[in-house]
Amino acid sequence: MTAAEKELVEASRFQAVPVFIYAAMCGTCRMAQRYVDLVEEASSYSIRRVDITELPGKAAGWQVESVPCLAVISNGEITAKKYAMNSVTSMFSFLKEELT
Repeated sequence: MTAAEKELVEASRFQAVPVFIYAAMCGTCRMAQRYVDLVEEASSYSIRRVDITELPGKAAGWQVESVPCLAVISNGEITAKKYAMNSVTSMFSFLKEELT
């Protein structure tokens, strides 16, 4: 297990953790990153960011099918995923529904 994987598993042990999974060379990921930044600025959510290459074992086990992926991790497992990053509003609504 990589350090990033261990950190996410540990952090999600006591509370659900929102995570933005991306790839460094992904143009769509860079656009979605801006939306993540705006969601954080407009809310109290703190969204962890991790490159999918830092999650070699967990990405497969969690069945992350593509990037960008906004996920919620609880007790070391993904409980919800969102792939369509079409608006700040939709991302905020997803997090509000999954984290409350």
